[in-house]
Amino acid sequence: MFVLSLFLFNSSGISDCGTKPIFTIVSQNFEPSSPKAGDNVSWTIDYTVPDGVEIKSGLTINSGTVNGFIPINPTESDLCAVVECPILPGKYSSSSYQTWPDGLTGTKIALTSEWVDDSNNQLLCSKVNVISAGYLRRN
Repeated sequence: MFVLSLFLFNSSGISDCGTKPIFTIVSQNFEPSSPKAGDNVSWTIDYTVPDGVEIKSGLTINSGTVNGFIPINPTESDLCAVVECPILPGKYSSSSYQTWPDGLTGTKIALTSEWVDDSNNQLLCSKVNVISAGYLRRN
């Protein structure tokens, strides 16, 4: 399971932000693309691990910005708490689910999630940009 502290999206959506990743992102999906408070959101990444690679441990590093300039404090998690280790050659799909929080209506949020091995080699990097949808609240 691909766990993130926040889910985010942009008008251009989701992209591979890897500079020289070891894994290859095959496809990515973030739904709904413009969430509102209380929506169940999902972020799915399908990726392949090349032959000869075995990852026994590493980190997920999550960071981002709000409205393009307010930083979200980076968080680090044990990679093997997010996905099953060891990670061996093959095709994988990782998904994360969360309820979109209240108070973000119309806010643009950008999130980067990067996986690295123990030697700080980039395994993969995914970036999502989101603008939270508005909603009507009835009293």
